[in-house]
Amino acid sequence: MTLAKKAQFEIMGLAVIVILVTMGVLFALSTLTGEDTGLQQTFEQKRLAVDFLKASLDTQAPDCAKATFRELFQDCMQARSIACKIGTTQKTSCEYLRQRYSELFGQTFEKYRQKYYFKVEGGNCLGEAAKLCAITQGNVVGAAGPMPCPGERETSSQPLPTRSGVITITLEICS
Repeated sequence: MTLAKKAQFEIMGLAVIVILVTMGVLFALSTLTGEDTGLQQTFEQKRLAVDFLKASLDTQAPDCAKATFRELFQDCMQARSIACKIGTTQKTSCEYLRQRYSELFGQTFEKYRQKYYFKVEGGNCLGEAAKLCAITQGNVVGAAGPMPCPGERETSSQPLPTRSGVITITLEICS
């Protein structure tokens, strides 16, 4: 092999390396600064539904003896109302949950015009607990009021055991 051919192979090798490094850098830049792909958006929406529901259930209610929203749901279904005091007004755990979730949705999904559907079902929906079971909120509205998301949606459900049965809290984020 002559010296000239050896030099040509080395130059070709360097050119291939430069091209591969350039492509790698461009791919990294496009990934870091590019717009979300559909898959990323779907994952983020799924995480939004799961994270919102989990965070809200684990949130303490200082107005209700620092009980968590999860405990308030269970208390409401068991008809042993934890007293919640908002200002000078006494509210049951059921009334408190209704009001606070309405405020939460207003400050989050509705503020950012994100379609959602939230419902509580199951358990013993008699007496005071009927107020809890009647919590169905959303900004996807049909003739009979809030309705599940039409088409694609990301759903998160959380079952909560109570003495009067298991209730399921479901949040849908519409795509």
